[in-house]
Amino acid sequence: MDFLNQSNLKNIIEEINSDENKSRKADHQKRSHVFNDHQREYVMEMLVKEFSSKTVSEMRTCTSINLSRRIITEMSSVYKRTPDRVFSELSEEQEAAVKLIYDDSRANVKLKKANQKYKLHDQCAIQVIPKNGKISLKLLAPQQYDVIPDPQDPETAIAYIISALDKSSVDSASINSDIDGSNYGSKNIPKSNNKNEAIADRDDYKAALDRYVIWTKDANIVCNGNGQILEANDNPIGMIPFIDVSSEKDFEFWVRKGSGVVSFSLDFAVILSDTCNTNRLQSYSQGVIVAEKVPESVTVGPQHILFLPIDPTRPEIKPSFEFVSPQPDMKASLDLQDRLISYFLTSQGVDPKTITASGDANKYASGLERLLAMVERFEASQDDLDMFDAVEDELYILIRAWYGAIVGTPLLKDKYSFGVWPEESEVSVNFIGPELINTQSDKEDSVIKRIESGLISQVEGIMELRGVSEEKAQEILLKIDENNQPQLIDQTNKQGA
Repeated sequence: MDFLNQSNLKNIIEEINSDENKSRKADHQKRSHVFNDHQREYVMEMLVKEFSSKTVSEMRTCTSINLSRRIITEMSSVYKRTPDRVFSELSEEQEAAVKLIYDDSRANVKLKKANQKYKLHDQCAIQVIPKNGKISLKLLAPQQYDVIPDPQDPETAIAYIISALDKSSVDSASINSDIDGSNYGSKNIPKSNNKNEAIADRDDYKAALDRYVIWTKDANIVCNGNGQILEANDNPIGMIPFIDVSSEKDFEFWVRKGSGVVSFSLDFAVILSDTCNTNRLQSYSQGVIVAEKVPESVTVGPQHILFLPIDPTRPEIKPSFEFVSPQPDMKASLDLQDRLISYFLTSQGVDPKTITASGDANKYASGLERLLAMVERFEASQDDLDMFDAVEDELYILIRAWYGAIVGTPLLKDKYSFGVWPEESEVSVNFIGPELINTQSDKEDSVIKRIESGLISQVEGIMELRGVSEEKAQEILLKIDENNQPQLIDQTNKQGA
């Protein structure tokens, strides 16, 4: 494809603004909203469909509890511990400079966030570009970029396109409810007043909407919404500066999977709102009057008298007044919530104790039990480890390519310069798994068993437990023996008597 052809660029922009593409972005925008604690609009929309806008406006809701962030964070375990990177074919000076480039680009932080975005969206992109005198990493969620797939291999891209995201347009693709004039969701955001305000004008972001930045392996192009090229430069590294972080694809570039985590988080908020509203409505006794006519006063209280007239022609009918107390099974509702959380977390390979209504944190009887729990969680992301191992390789190649293209120029600060970066150099990444953390009780039991089996002496055991020298350990053992000697003598005398 000729990306310098205005007609081709205009067709690409039309595809970007198509309803199908907006629908794709809307799904991922919703996931980001929920993950960032903006789930209320979606919960209210679901409640409106269940009841009515008037009922929902009066009911007690609970939309502040967001399970998605906690679950996604728990599932993103690859970079919970800083990995160990080993660089080959580099001198000590070169390796120190490369590690500085990684550190200043905040590679570990960015990759940890990429792990979270991947678990949330099943796909994300890492852009590697020079910025502010260093090589920087930028994370992009699927709603923040578009691609031109390779006709020969649709699962890969021949071009990445970044444009300003028109959030209102994307949200409208997924939120269409307007019931009784009440707009729940993104449509209830105040509309623009068409005035250029000095501060926080909602129209300010539109100034960039007609700018599309296109990256191919050969060029970097900036065009407007009509496909007119505003700027065109050669790509100095000869490769697309993006890393596709994604799971298995189905012969197309985009991974089209639903998000069970986001759906469950919203469903749970609806159930929780129902439970809270039930508790509110049925926590009060309801006054009930049985009579042919409305009483003269219906105000009930210790300072008021309720007059219920009797019909003299029908003395057998006596009016009555009573309070009826509802008895909702709140325990069953709360048990249902706990069970739903347990079922869902189990289905996702996450320890159900990660989220608990009791407030009790995970408690392990020993370091081994803790290790097994962590190993189970860690093994659930072995596919992620393999994928991020490939991501690390691609990242290393891109950083090395950018270094070779901008070293000695103002685009890269002198402190990162170390001469020529060897092309044959590689990176090997060792991801740090869970570590066995022994409790004091575990250590003592281990030492006692080894002493009893004759593997170590009492002095060696004291040295290990106390962290002291052999001489000090002998002194401690002598004091222990002295303290125990009177007890032995006393026991011997009692046995002799």
